[in-house]
Amino acid sequence: MTEKILNDRQLIEQIQKHNKTQDYEILYKRYMLMINKYAFKVGKNFVGRSFDIQQDFKQEAYFIMVEAVNNTHIDNIQNDNWKFQNVFYFYLKKLQHRFLKKIFTYNSRHLSTQEFEEQTPSFKTMDYVRSKIPQRLTVPMNHYSEFDDIRTIIMAQFTDRQKEIVKYRQLNMTFSEIGKELNISHPTVHWDLKRAKKIAENLIEKLVY
Repeated sequence: MTEKILNDRQLIEQIQKHNKTQDYEILYKRYMLMINKYAFKVGKNFVGRSFDIQQDFKQEAYFIMVEAVNNTHIDNIQNDNWKFQNVFYFYLKKLQHRFLKKIFTYNSRHLSTQEFEEQTPSFKTMDYVRSKIPQRLTVPMNHYSEFDDIRTIIMAQFTDRQKEIVKYRQLNMTFSEIGKELNISHPTVHWDLKRAKKIAENLIEKLVY
């Protein structure tokens, strides 16, 4: 027999009565897309490992969800079309604000505005490749008859966002201008550009005897 799917009101009522972990997990999975949306917004503003900070947010979101469930006066809700997201939204926004505040502090301590411009090269890929290509390669030079061929190989290793950032840097756009264009923070532009430069350096090293 197929188990009945409870709506949000019924599910929360059941959780408050029986406090079963499996019911919490059902609710958590039901709102995972919503949680992911807020986690992504947090991650894209972090200059460190975006995946890690997003995972931290998702874990915190579970406990925030439990708090939201416990604070919901389900006896006052009679409408079966009522959605938990109407309550959960405010808790997630509060959690997001807390994370962003910590991220802003972290970013500010690790990378000052002056450091952004001093530590990160303009990294105009074509000029950078020309300056780094050695005299001897692991393949015949005629295989890479044009520097553009090597540039294409390097660019193929970048993420889509890194490609966009490099493209805008080639147009002499500042970090702030790129951030506004891509809807990401100033520190994130810096961090992605440094990672792109490292990718290029590692790939060029592999071409050398």
